[in-house]
Amino acid sequence: MRTIYLLFGFLFVILFTNGCTRGGELISDNTNSYRINATAKSDQAGLTGKVSIVGWYYKEMNVLSFTLTWTDLWTNSGKLTNIRFYSGKSGVSGTLIDSIEINSSNASGSINLSLAGHQGLVGTQIDDLIAGNWYFILCTTAYPDGIVRGQLDVSLKDPSVHLSNLVKDIILNEGINSIIIYEDKTQQINFSVLPTYADNREVKWESSDVSILTVDQDGLLTGVNVGKAILRVSALDESNVISILNVEVINPDKISKITLDISNELNLLASDATVLLKTRVEPETALNKTLSFESSNINVATVNANGLVTGIGAGKATITVKATDGTGIQTTCLVAVDPDLQEYDRSTWGVSCSSEKESDGGGKMMILNDSYTTYWHSMWTPNSPLPHWLLIDMKEQKEINKIFVARRQNGSVVTTDTKIIIVSFSTDGTIFTQLRTLDYGDTSNNSLTTGLSRELVFPTQTARYIKLDITESNRAPYANISVLKVHKLK
Repeated sequence: MRTIYLLFGFLFVILFTNGCTRGGELISDNTNSYRINATAKSDQAGLTGKVSIVGWYYKEMNVLSFTLTWTDLWTNSGKLTNIRFYSGKSGVSGTLIDSIEINSSNASGSINLSLAGHQGLVGTQIDDLIAGNWYFILCTTAYPDGIVRGQLDVSLKDPSVHLSNLVKDIILNEGINSIIIYEDKTQQINFSVLPTYADNREVKWESSDVSILTVDQDGLLTGVNVGKAILRVSALDESNVISILNVEVINPDKISKITLDISNELNLLASDATVLLKTRVEPETALNKTLSFESSNINVATVNANGLVTGIGAGKATITVKATDGTGIQTTCLVAVDPDLQEYDRSTWGVSCSSEKESDGGGKMMILNDSYTTYWHSMWTPNSPLPHWLLIDMKEQKEINKIFVARRQNGSVVTTDTKIIIVSFSTDGTIFTQLRTLDYGDTSNNSLTTGLSRELVFPTQTARYIKLDITESNRAPYANISVLKVHKLK
């Protein structure tokens, strides 16, 4: 819910009593206060957004204060950048009065703004404003020359009338800013108009899209079709208080949302790249939860009916996951196979371990060099039992995308003791998140080509500590590791 109101005009009367306007003296008139109103719709193709301005111009203090409200202003990605005021009638090219910077990426919202103090108006600008010869343009990054344009309507009024008894707030659903309702079902909105002593506590209920959501004047919502709409509740007095509630209409029997465990990009290797996408559908009451999976480029990555992604060749592909219940709901993730990576310098890192036989291979620090014939080995005589662990401290948090772990090279073959390693990472050395498991196979996998090393490539993770838990051995309880390398995206 978003609540706005315009009762701060008199603050400017106090703050700017001794101020100066740009290019001229303040005009003194104790009775001249003007009501400002303007509405506009987008003329851009395919856009249905609406914009309104309501406020006051206090001529005595030369202050224009107003509330800018916009609804459904763009359907594509964009950002609200500024509002510009011009002298002249809408439809003609006027003279720029001023521009106020706005920084908002919300398609709907409201904000309180003003022109005062050093932004005050000079005589001719004031005359044009009072005569109704001002228009405004609202600009976005996508439409830098204006997404809407509207004319200001100005009328002389006394703002002090019943000011203390105007509506100050409309609270919807105890302040919750979004709700979900079911298609073909109704839901009553609880609301409060404050203060309770306001002279006129009546409100107007509106839906931004009646094809999705309707509302009667008692606040009873009806879900018409699956989709999203904005509920707008406006005070009918002169307070200009507006409350907004985001409403999503769903079908309880159909999928409304698909979530993947991959938030951005999945990085894989063509040589060792099989990852199962974990999915979650909402609502849990959906009758048909079956999903389909499709790759945009099967020469880069394939995906089977269960969501198992396999890297095939270097490049990028998009995996699309769709609901099969006819709703058209879908989500995607980007798969990068054999991404361009950069290896970190490990010369200053530290290593600790559960046990070690330093005389056999050189000890734990050997895993930070590039030799496969020097290594860490678990303690023997006496034997240290499984599981074993090594903790690598990179000394500072780093972004990581690949971890490479190799076993010991013994002449032309691999010493196959180490079988299973669980790789985890942490930012603080206390709480660890498991990445994946490295499986080196049984004793038959002793070739330098296939048995020496394993590597994990994954979406960017931030970590300071990497932990290797060796849980299985082909010659229990012995284990060894010769090299660990860590990479990031270039």
